[in-house]
Amino acid sequence: MEQKIGLSRKQSDFLTAPMHRINVLDGSVRSGKTFISLPKFALEVKQAPDYYEFLMVGKTINSLNRNCLHLMQKIVGKANFQYSLTKKEGVLFNHVVYLEGANDEQAFTKIQGMTLGGAYCDEIVNYPESFVRMLQSRLSLPKAFLLATCNPDNPGHYIKTEFIDNENIDIKVWHFLIDDNIFLDPGYVENIKKEYSGVFYKRYILGLWVAAEGVIFEQFANNPEKYIVDQYDPSKIARISFGIDWGGNKSKTTFVLAGITFDRKIVILADKKIGGEKGTIDPDFIYREFIMFARELLPIYKRSIVVGVFCDSAEQLLINGLYRAINATELNIKVGDCDKRTIVARILFKNALLNTGRYIIQRRCQNVINSTMTQVWDDHYQGDVRLDDGSVDIDTADAEEYTWARFIPELQQ
Repeated sequence: MEQKIGLSRKQSDFLTAPMHRINVLDGSVRSGKTFISLPKFALEVKQAPDYYEFLMVGKTINSLNRNCLHLMQKIVGKANFQYSLTKKEGVLFNHVVYLEGANDEQAFTKIQGMTLGGAYCDEIVNYPESFVRMLQSRLSLPKAFLLATCNPDNPGHYIKTEFIDNENIDIKVWHFLIDDNIFLDPGYVENIKKEYSGVFYKRYILGLWVAAEGVIFEQFANNPEKYIVDQYDPSKIARISFGIDWGGNKSKTTFVLAGITFDRKIVILADKKIGGEKGTIDPDFIYREFIMFARELLPIYKRSIVVGVFCDSAEQLLINGLYRAINATELNIKVGDCDKRTIVARILFKNALLNTGRYIIQRRCQNVINSTMTQVWDDHYQGDVRLDDGSVDIDTADAEEYTWARFIPELQQ
């Protein structure tokens, strides 16, 4: 290994321990799982027979590159590890390493036919089970192994039930916690613990496999006045954006306007519901209502950059119609699809905003206030699913999240 690294006792124990067929490092965020699993993988590759080939996997190729490949190169040196994202291949200690993403149910077809001596999986709980099952069959060479990292998820997740809790397979589970990472700045540890609450705190800080249940934004529901203001100073808003969730058979079209402040807070500025279900009102009526909504608000935030209006991407005809309607006015607003980020990712981000005092809502936004207070997890599913049976205002939740979802990466930095 090229780079000398300091290790905690738990990391040292893992690095020197014998490999099992399946090796899982689970636990809290920032606990050193990736940092120690990469050199372990590199050592196993270096010691393997010359003809062995290997695989490294992420949810996507980009996430694999961001989380693992750069760090691997720093640890072992560029002379020992080179890779190409375009070719989806690398060379680690003279062994071919294939690079893949496992982002959908068809991902298993990418590795059919491979014969592998080992595989590394970053955040394996995010992969479809079909991919992991196919990967098991590809690890067919003598002493082939799977090395995987993950944060805990729902206790009904297949990684927990079929692997971690399975006493009939050759598996070793290593549990890492953030407090085990002796190299983190204590101030950082204190701050990151504040960013999580409820189920996310139990999983990402305490490292527990627990179910998502009850009220989603419990901190808001228990004390909404902590986050509500009568009027937020428009001069402090750097950018504004609109979100639209189109009405369905049992729901109404919803508009939301949100702003991002110069000090990286999100402020919910206005909302509006359009009466009438889809099929009972004319799309042109919706377009006129939105134009009235925008005309009322834009003068208030005339010093802010108008980023655009982000819409539920399932209704491309309505999006195209809105684009044409806005272009026929004096308004200069771009229209586009909403961000494709998962609902749980959006919920996790909003929870972090609430926990760190970076979420503000004007009192006039009663739809968003009521939606945030009443959203709950659906206990009919083992996975993390937000209840959407008409009893809770999810239309407003979606419209609100569309306003800021595409800015999550920059606001997390």
